Amino acid sequence: MKIAIKDITDALSKRGWQQVPLAEEAERGGLTLLCASPFAALGLVVVNSTGEINSRWGDCQVQMSELRKNEVVGKERDLYLAFVVERGDPGHEALLQTVLGDTHVCRKLYMALNGGTIEEAIQSVPCLQASPFIAEEKTAKIIPLLESLDLPGELKHDLATRGPAKILEKLLSGKYKRPERDE
Repeated sequence: MKIAIKDITDALSKRGWQQVPLAEEAERGGLTLLCASPFAALGLVVVNSTGEINSRWGDCQVQMSELRKNEVVGKERDLYLAFVVERGDPGHEALLQTVLGDTHVCRKLYMALNGGTIEEAIQSVPCLQASPFIAEEKTAKIIPLLESLDLPGELKHDLATRGPAKILEKLLSGKYKRPERDE
C-alpha cells in the first residue's frame, strides 16, 4: 500500500486543516505537503523508511523555518513537522529520539502506519485531532480526554491548540484562574 497524499489531505481536512500550496524550494527541501489550521501549520514528509528521517529532518526543518515568511503561516501559528512512513523499523526508531526531542523551529512527529490507515495515524496525534473553536459554537468538542477534565474552557482550548510556551505564559500571568466559588 502506498501512502496517498489525497488520503492525508482528506483526513486532515476533516479536522479543520487546509492544504497550502508548497513553494518549489520547500518541495526541493523535502516537504511533501503543507497544511494549515487556525492555530498551526503542518509540514508533512512521506519517507520510505524510518532510517531516512535522520538524514532528511535537518533540511526539512530549514524549510519549516522559511514558512514563517509565508503569509498563510505567519509568525503566530505553531509549527509541526511530521514524518510518515508506511512501515516503522524498531531498530531505527530508537535513533529518532534526538529528532523528535528537538523542538527548535518546530515540533517533530513520527507516524508509522504499520498496516493501519493514515486516518488512524492522524487520530492518534492529539495536536492533529484538535478541532478549533468557532465563535458561535460554544459546545465545540476538542478532544474527548480534555472534555472530561474539570478545567476552565480557555485552558482546554489552549491545551488543544497552543504550544507549551504560550500556555505557560498564560498560566504564569493568571489567565486560567477559576472564579471564586461560594461554599
